[in-house]
Amino acid sequence: HDIPCVAFRMEKFIATVMGDRRRFVRFVQQQNFDIIHLHKPRALRFALQSLSPELKKPVLVAQRGNCYPVDEYSRDLLNDPRIKAVVCVAEEVKRITIEGGVTPEKVHAIYGGVHPEEFVPNIDPLPVKRELGIPDSAPVVGIVAKFDGK
Repeated sequence: HDIPCVAFRMEKFIATVMGDRRRFVRFVQQQNFDIIHLHKPRALRFALQSLSPELKKPVLVAQRGNCYPVDEYSRDLLNDPRIKAVVCVAEEVKRITIEGGVTPEKVHAIYGGVHPEEFVPNIDPLPVKRELGIPDSAPVVGIVAKFDGK
């Protein structure tokens, strides 16, 4: 069945956030989720501040995707008893997370995966080059990444 895509504002403006927290709680209750995977610290904080401390369902799973040391605030969020697992994107991130004071039993490394058959390395690049106005003979290098101040 279909799961709707619903946005919740997580800004610091108390009136806005309080309304969206209530809406989030209703949404979670109505959907009867088994698991909520929280990908970013802001989403983790928002969920923990919105949902009951006695929460049994849904299970909350946090994600950690960088190698920065775990600060005290993040450690406390990740050690919240409502967070049943912390998924790290690599063993090194897992190690740093545990060294930062997060309960080791809840920290797991799960590498992302891409099915190699989904990519066709010998695709004809000329139609795309022409669409983008790049000369047929020009070499092209592509990068899929997020560039930010981190």
